[in-house]
Amino acid sequence: MNLKVQWESLSKTDNDLSGLIETGARSLSSKDPLQKVKKKLAVNSLLGGAIFLGYEIILMRFPGWELMICTAMLMLFTLWTIFKNLQLYLQIKEEITETNALHEMERHYNAIRKLMEIQPKVGLLFYPASIAEGFMMGASLSSHKSIDEIMHWPVMIVSLDIMIVVFVPICFWLAKYFAEKAFGEYARQLKMNIDTLRSQD
Repeated sequence: MNLKVQWESLSKTDNDLSGLIETGARSLSSKDPLQKVKKKLAVNSLLGGAIFLGYEIILMRFPGWELMICTAMLMLFTLWTIFKNLQLYLQIKEEITETNALHEMERHYNAIRKLMEIQPKVGLLFYPASIAEGFMMGASLSSHKSIDEIMHWPVMIVSLDIMIVVFVPICFWLAKYFAEKAFGEYARQLKMNIDTLRSQD
């Protein structure tokens, strides 16, 4: 059975591919997961914008070159994340027809999986800055001393090094977990749709 015939047979049951459910696949239509992914990407971009503004507040509240370097790195990572989310948002086309169904679903699936994989990996470059920033702000607030002053204490340098070694892997794991939580279900739904169309082509 070719793709066009398969698509038409699915569409007879429901315009949004609900026929896939009758084949035993637990999935939404090809359009529905894409709508949800786009919504997640839009929300993530807005949250990224709010976080970016929060970093500017931190810069004003905690002057000091150490924190400025860390915050600048995190602002760069935030801008990169917003850009990648918006880039995928604009790339996703929700209009799937019988002539481009398999190709478009595969393209969207690959793009979503790529974003889920690359963000935690790129974050490895920035997690130490995030940990250092939190450590320095916390130490400054609890000791009521400037960051420049407390970072001259040897014990603080050693403590910061230990925290970076311990928490970078945890940050990486959490980033992968939240990426899977945000997009994994919809990526799997798309993959099931793709596999169904392939198997009956």
